[in-house]
Amino acid sequence: MALKKLIPTSPNANLIAGVDMTPLKTGDYNNKIRADIDAEVTVVNTQVTANTAAIALKADIASPTFTGTVTIPTLKDLTPTLEVKTGNFTAAAGVEYVVNKADGAAIVLPAAAAGARVTIVLGITVTSNTTTITASAGDLLKGYVIFSAVNGSGGTNAYFAPDGTNDLIITLNGSTTGGFIGDRIELVGISDTEWRVRMTATQSGTAATPFS
Repeated sequence: MALKKLIPTSPNANLIAGVDMTPLKTGDYNNKIRADIDAEVTVVNTQVTANTAAIALKADIASPTFTGTVTIPTLKDLTPTLEVKTGNFTAAAGVEYVVNKADGAAIVLPAAAAGARVTIVLGITVTSNTTTITASAGDLLKGYVIFSAVNGSGGTNAYFAPDGTNDLIITLNGSTTGGFIGDRIELVGISDTEWRVRMTATQSGTAATPFS
């Protein structure tokens, strides 16, 4: 019969509440190692089985095949609001404006921000004064304007771009710098210091840059 040594669990513990301190034989020791390894293998096999099942539910990256019902998140409506203006105004991002003011309008842009978009279309030709589009200090105008000449005006098609260092204003004077019905100016925020201008317009006479 093997002897057992009892070690108290605390200085005043009853010796009956001890642990078995009988030395393991070589065979017993090997059996314990084997049992521990078998337990770890079982855990790993369980994890592999679960991962394999999860991977089987995923579509391949190349030429994926979907089954069942595919749910697509609701897309945000990016259609800009349309507003007609007949006077001076401060523009807001996400709005397309039709400007109907023949004697010129003063338009102020909001602060530039990445992704902001403002579109301005002339619904009436500027016949007196000028229509101006002004950015905040530090919100540089960059981009371009492509001019088409008015038929019979003697003008020519032209291209202008701001120099990218200090231009904050677009001026439409109803002749050489644009300002005709149908002129379209799209401004897209590239950062909090830049508006990208895409302008297609009509001019008469000798074309001149609208940027200043």
